[in-house]
Amino acid sequence: MVGLREPGLPYGELEALRRPLLRTTVLRLLLGVALAAVLVAALVLAWSRDA
Repeated sequence: MVGLREPGLPYGELEALRRPLLRTTVLRLLLGVALAAVLVAALVLAWSRDA
């Protein structure tokens, strides 16, 4: 992203702000995938007990 620096932020500070944001985004994505996997497993268990 060349040339998209925010005004008023010194060079490098934008990267320092972006890194934790990326980490929290990845954590949220992993948590969402884990939650979806648990829900799918619960549905499969419920359906297998009915059959």
